[in-house]
Amino acid sequence: MSPTTSAILHPRESSLENEGGRNGQTTESVAERLRLCLPRLAPQLADESAPLADLALDSIDSVELLCVIHEEFGVRLTESEFHPRQTIGGLLAHIAHEANPL
Repeated sequence: MSPTTSAILHPRESSLENEGGRNGQTTESVAERLRLCLPRLAPQLADESAPLADLALDSIDSVELLCVIHEEFGVRLTESEFHPRQTIGGLLAHIAHEANPL
């Protein structure tokens, strides 16, 4: 299957690391903004291969993270997009891809 065909059939699985999202966001720019907004999570956000469960978020932390994602990027995450097995890198790529210009 060609990369183009793969991207059409699996748009969320296409490589987003070097591509900008709708407003030019990259995973690196998303990670940097999250680190600035949530400095206590900055060290954990460094390992993009780690699952979200490794952030050890309690319910208040989770709500705070979801609010920052919405306020900073205009992205509302569903439960299936924000689950413990999702990797930090996968979450960053999803945010970069879905980010709305604010």
